Amino acid sequence: MKNKIIFLHPHFLKPGGASKVVLEFASRLKKAGIQNIIITTNIDNAIVNEYKSIQIVNLKWLTTGNIFFWLTFPFFYFKLKKELKKYPSTTPLFCHSLAIYWGAICKLLNKKIILVNYFHDLGMPYTDSTVEINGLPFFSRIIARITLPIFEYFNYKIINTADYLIANSQTSANFIKKKYGRKIDLVACPGVDIDIFKPSITKESYIYTLGRLEKIKNIDLIIKSFALYCKNFEDQKLKLIIIGTGIEKNNLENLTTILGINKRVTFLGSCDQKKVALIASHAKAGIFLCPNESFGLAAVESMACGTPIIGVNSGGIKETVVDGKVGFLVSLDEKEIADKINTTLTDEQNLKILSENARNHAKNNYDWNASARLLCQFFIEI
Repeated sequence: MKNKIIFLHPHFLKPGGASKVVLEFASRLKKAGIQNIIITTNIDNAIVNEYKSIQIVNLKWLTTGNIFFWLTFPFFYFKLKKELKKYPSTTPLFCHSLAIYWGAICKLLNKKIILVNYFHDLGMPYTDSTVEINGLPFFSRIIARITLPIFEYFNYKIINTADYLIANSQTSANFIKKKYGRKIDLVACPGVDIDIFKPSITKESYIYTLGRLEKIKNIDLIIKSFALYCKNFEDQKLKLIIIGTGIEKNNLENLTTILGINKRVTFLGSCDQKKVALIASHAKAGIFLCPNESFGLAAVESMACGTPIIGVNSGGIKETVVDGKVGFLVSLDEKEIADKINTTLTDEQNLKILSENARNHAKNNYDWNASARLLCQFFIEI
């Protein structure tokens, strides 16, 4: 029985995503009797403030995505090893995101370590996914293509030397099995806090999306589809709210100006989960078009708010969204998306049914505590 685990996570500098999954799992595992600590390199206190019961060790180093992190890695490893020596060598390392590379090196130098990797993405953190690579800026894309064979080799080694693999969805599990030939030991989906993400009595005249403002997220396609909807269906009231930050922000803002809808599109930047929940609950629909989502937590949170989904018919979104029941699955086609926006919004009675179904679907299938119980049982048995 393992009654203590060590989370390794690269940093807590961005809200949502993998950081939220780590914090939620750690807090719920602790309540279930599995003691744990989180070791990281950098922290934004605003992100971790809600999780005061969790022990977080900040090594105060460069983040793993920085090339200088790897140039100074021996010094970082010394700090990490010094911290790990405080615990028995058989304490499992539960590695997330880029920290799976730290864990792999720890395992290489100490075979006694029990290494458990959790996969948040379709592809490794240093991505070997061509979809992700194609969405990078020009020079980063060239470098990624050149280094792709190197990372494919290392990623294969890491996956097949870990003691256990956990995926965040069946979509992720299938990806790992197909690409690397390794069967996942457990699927533990992220969940949603249904007490925070809950329906509102009223819906306002806007739709929304949430995600990094990067090409892979297809925010530009959402904007174009929204503009086409406004034109084809002569809707003068509906607005679009975009939550998130990223390198494409200026390009996306320019696109709204070119399309003549800049006064109807609001870029809110980064928001905490309470504000996200407020926006999602009052929206008439959430729209998510990233084809490479391994799970799509934002879509599940939208459903928990009783807000129907217009989602891309691939990846984790296809797994979580029941077409025609909680919203609609679409291809990456502007006209089809515009038509589905119209279909979702024009029939008030159908919108109400979709909203009720969405809430029940999220509530019944994506509960943090249920996933935490799976993890708890897993760590007890290994």
